[in-house]
Amino acid sequence: VKTNEELYLIGLRAEQFRDPSIDAARYWDEALRRDPGDARVNTAFGIDRFRTARYEEAEKFFRRALDRVTDRYTSPKDAEALYYLGATLKARGREAEAYPYLYKAAWSQAWKAPAYFELAEIAAGRGDFAAALDFSERSVGANASNIQAQNLKAAVLRHLGRGKEALQVLASVAHVVDPLDVRSMAERWLASKDPAA
Repeated sequence: VKTNEELYLIGLRAEQFRDPSIDAARYWDEALRRDPGDARVNTAFGIDRFRTARYEEAEKFFRRALDRVTDRYTSPKDAEALYYLGATLKARGREAEAYPYLYKAAWSQAWKAPAYFELAEIAAGRGDFAAALDFSERSVGANASNIQAQNLKAAVLRHLGRGKEALQVLASVAHVVDPLDVRSMAERWLASKDPAA
């Protein structure tokens, strides 16, 4: 394989289609041997480590990717590494550090919904329900089918004493997204205290 791009894409295809005959890591290792700063490969490796809860390794890969994509640019065109670094830091319990990466990832349309959702979770965890509501609404605005964000929005509304609004959100979720979502059903009961829910 002659180019890093080909190495990256072979690994990506192996990951995407779960090809057991091809080890993506072998191709990505070779790509990083040739160019340790390759942002695409570092991001791919970081996501692999993130998914397997190897957060310390994931963080290193994402930081290396960001070193490359932010060289001479304050905001990279693709915010994937920003989002995943923020998610990794959050998973490691470092929410304050995660916050600016997630917020910066939210400028990208592709990462707006998941980044605002992560920010809403951080705010809710801190007990800042006004900010959690704002971020969850932004996440839903970017992707109305994001059931996690809809459920979080309903939970935040419930914590703010706005149970009727929470039930309206949940009715919409049940109608449009998934009527059998367990979290939505639990939130419906918590907001209404109705035994039928």
